[in-house]
Amino acid sequence: MRVAIHALGTRGDVQPYIALALGLIERGHRVQLAAPVQFESMVQDHGVAFAPLPGEFLALLDTPEGKAAIAGGKGFSAGFKLLKYARPMMRSLFDAEWKAAQAFTPDIFVHHPKAIAVPHMAEALQCPFILASPLPGFTPTATFPSPMLPFRDLGWFNRISHIGAIRGAELLFGTLLSTWRVERLGLARRRTPAIASNGTLYAYSRHVVPVPPDWGSDVLVSGYWFLDSKNWRPPDDLAAFLAEGEPPVYVGFGSMPGVDPDRMTATVVEALGRQGKRGILAVGGGALAADHKSGHVHVVRDAPHDWLFPEV
Repeated sequence: MRVAIHALGTRGDVQPYIALALGLIERGHRVQLAAPVQFESMVQDHGVAFAPLPGEFLALLDTPEGKAAIAGGKGFSAGFKLLKYARPMMRSLFDAEWKAAQAFTPDIFVHHPKAIAVPHMAEALQCPFILASPLPGFTPTATFPSPMLPFRDLGWFNRISHIGAIRGAELLFGTLLSTWRVERLGLARRRTPAIASNGTLYAYSRHVVPVPPDWGSDVLVSGYWFLDSKNWRPPDDLAAFLAEGEPPVYVGFGSMPGVDPDRMTATVVEALGRQGKRGILAVGGGALAADHKSGHVHVVRDAPHDWLFPEV
């Protein structure tokens, strides 16, 4: 089977889908992963066919406007502040995804929730599609509210609260999608109501969030998709630092960009010093400064968590 995986976002939005791709390849399927161009080497290093998508969205996070929106936003508000910059980029993203899909001619799509063009492309190519998400929130349930909301329980409103995440793209980009369907895909302005996802995959553990009893058989909570790094070896300076003393404290902010990385780094280093702790600082998306020098702190660009965390 030819499986087209479309994933959009930062590293946390892409890396699990590389693991999924490898699992499918091991089972004899042919896979193409479409993701932002910034992840090309990461995907290809694992032997997965890659289709590059525009990287402007990731680049936007590192602009002064992107950093200001994240620094001043809470929850959805940061995203809304960036909408005026993101909307003009959407058409080129849709076009790139469609070009990749046409070239690959998949039998089925598996897509990240942010890859909102996939259901429309699947309709044009007359093939099924499956939503795959690292977290719940795209299948209504009475058990808990949408994880996008800062509430533990909303009672009878739990089920309704999921509608926003499910229909959010339609509300934000509906006009653009409708125009694109007509002009690029040759479809009617609106999707055919009978065409729906062929299922939903959730890549988290049922031991962390139990499977709601009101989810149907078309929903699978599969467990996490970990990208193992069995052959990874630490650089000499990292290995030496780990061997020099007690296990350090790991500090990292993932793909979050840095609004004031020097100040953040100084705060972390001071806190570690006050507690008499050694530390490993992961630069990631830039929230921490890469050029910090200190005897009790070691800075890394990134390192596989499955290798590093047992050492800290």
